[in-house]
Amino acid sequence: MVEDACRLCAQKAPLVLSHVIPRFAVKWLKETSATGYFRNLTSKVRQQETKRPRLLCSNCEQLLGRDEKRFAEAIFVPYHQQPRPTSFTYEEWFLRFLVGLHWRALVTSESIPQELRGPFATAETRWQQYLLGHAPDPGTSEFHVQFVDVIQHTTFKPPSKINWYLARSFDATPIHSAAGEALLYFKLGCIVAVSFITPRNPKEEDWNGTQVFARGTITTNQKISTTRFGAFFLERAEMITNAAPTLTDRQKEKLLKKAQTNPEVILNSDSFRVHLADRTMRTGPESKIPVYFKGRDRNKLCPCNSGYKVKKCCGRYIQP
Repeated sequence: MVEDACRLCAQKAPLVLSHVIPRFAVKWLKETSATGYFRNLTSKVRQQETKRPRLLCSNCEQLLGRDEKRFAEAIFVPYHQQPRPTSFTYEEWFLRFLVGLHWRALVTSESIPQELRGPFATAETRWQQYLLGHAPDPGTSEFHVQFVDVIQHTTFKPPSKINWYLARSFDATPIHSAAGEALLYFKLGCIVAVSFITPRNPKEEDWNGTQVFARGTITTNQKISTTRFGAFFLERAEMITNAAPTLTDRQKEKLLKKAQTNPEVILNSDSFRVHLADRTMRTGPESKIPVYFKGRDRNKLCPCNSGYKVKKCCGRYIQP
């Protein structure tokens, strides 16, 4: 185990492997995938793990881990299940989780030019003090959370992988401009978190019902008026569209075999749900995905969440 100065408490100690993308999110993505793998936005290689630098001592890892556990149990897991909750009551652990999440992304980022690091450096110091209990709040930074999901109908032609980006991706990146504007963007599945480090202009970025405080209730009924994030989402979705390769023949064969021998694994996966939404968005609500059913599987509830049995829903489009 490598011994060095912990990035949070600055004490010299053995450093542990720290997830920038929280461990619970990685576990969820693999467990709800039809294949058990995932890809990031820029790599064509299937993965089972995300970036894990040696960043923290074990004490600081446990300190941040407590807030991650509360967030996973109270918000992340419930929101990624059906039916989705419409509101969440929280205490300061939610704010602390967001600060810790963005702090990890900030201290491990290599994409901020040196001449633009001023506001980020100020926020990093304040967030560090807050996480250690040396400051009462994270300073002037605003932390916002938006709940998203797949789309099935659009008035324009979106990137072909837009739903995979919305529902099945991780993303973390700083946003900055030569004018000194500084933000951090983080995405965990269907939950988007944004920290406005420099003051937000309400006329350009009106995020109603999304800000997280020391305690309160946040609902999924949110209204956002933004000049930035619509185009930004499309750009990030385009990245995953361009990076995602066609499955190799061997991968297709393995996936087909799994679908034939154990169709429930495929049909009950979140990957399949997103695939259905993509199909509906491209070709209309009457389009169905050909899948394999056998025996009693036809009498189970359809995985598209219609409330009908497979044989009376998607299954009726399957030739026996």
